[in-house]
Amino acid sequence: MTISGNNLIIPDSSVDALILADANSGAVIWRQSIPFFPLSNAVLHGSDIFLVGSYSNLPGYYFEWYTIDGTYRGRILIGTNGGENPNSEQIHLIGDAIFWGDRGYSDTDPSGDLWRFDLTQPLTLIGDHLYAATADGLKIMYHKSNPDINVIGGQVLGIGSDVVFTYADSLTMPMMHFPTTVVRLNAGTGAVVWEYQTAKARSFWWNDLILAGDKIVANGSLGVELIDATSPGTMAPFWAYDDTLHENFDTGLVVGNILFEVSMASATAVRAYSMTDGSELWCLPNTTSVGQGAQYNNGVLYVSEQEGVLAVDTAKGKWIGRDDSRPGYIDQVSNTLAYNNLFIYFSNQTNPKGRIEALTSYPKIWITRLMLRNP
Repeated sequence: MTISGNNLIIPDSSVDALILADANSGAVIWRQSIPFFPLSNAVLHGSDIFLVGSYSNLPGYYFEWYTIDGTYRGRILIGTNGGENPNSEQIHLIGDAIFWGDRGYSDTDPSGDLWRFDLTQPLTLIGDHLYAATADGLKIMYHKSNPDINVIGGQVLGIGSDVVFTYADSLTMPMMHFPTTVVRLNAGTGAVVWEYQTAKARSFWWNDLILAGDKIVANGSLGVELIDATSPGTMAPFWAYDDTLHENFDTGLVVGNILFEVSMASATAVRAYSMTDGSELWCLPNTTSVGQGAQYNNGVLYVSEQEGVLAVDTAKGKWIGRDDSRPGYIDQVSNTLAYNNLFIYFSNQTNPKGRIEALTSYPKIWITRLMLRNP
């Protein structure tokens, strides 16, 4: 899901559709049913919407291209060997270009590449509504062959004219013990500004990098650390800690001087850490693990997990309550959104399954709307 202005853009892989809805009311503005399987979030550039996916009857991966009013512009061929598929189902609009990382699946496709699709470059028409990007329009910005098969993390940060991303966790079992490299490079030329090998952070996947002022949280599933965004290649991290028991699944959220984490381990479902020294401030267990990222509003952390929606008083580190009538998504990590006073999340357990839900996220209204009990 993606929010742009009042527009909620939803690629729906369960029914092969792209939906534009009003983020305030949830009313569907338009719905395009297409023989296309979405594999990424959607991004809005000007009046154009782009997302990556595939067709059952066509080889390769494509950008599907629409205008904000629902007009189909065409599909853009971006590759046929599998390496162009975005890792962690995320693409990132930075300036006038879309960036994403891929991962390799065989010794002949080590990949671990950072790709750039320049939206200002011309396209070549090669069929009915089918385009190919020019050589300058679609580029591998970063690549390192490795016989162990490398994988790039899901997040790409834009900092000025540069981009920052993670590289190189092996796909073999020993990956739990391997460090990761964080890379900053020029978004236009691909020149490396710095590379930084992590001390503790590893096993990156979803929201693996978080920009906090002039610092970056390297947010691995099995280790977290805080580094300098300007020159960490010559510095030690400000702090670092192992996270091997928590499995936070890279769904961190920084609010002020606090880092909030949700965990795939039920014993440590929601936690808070000091951004000053990395010390744990509080830890809350839950009956099940949490897979969707948390959102914050007015002192309350909202979390969607497979049995319901939870609310946490962040000042006290205590549960406010939960609503088991609104279970979340359990099959894989799915993003949540904060919009005005709404907490928006995806559920595949309600009837009908696979729906987007929004809850008013001010504490007093939350308490009056939900039947609360302790987790």
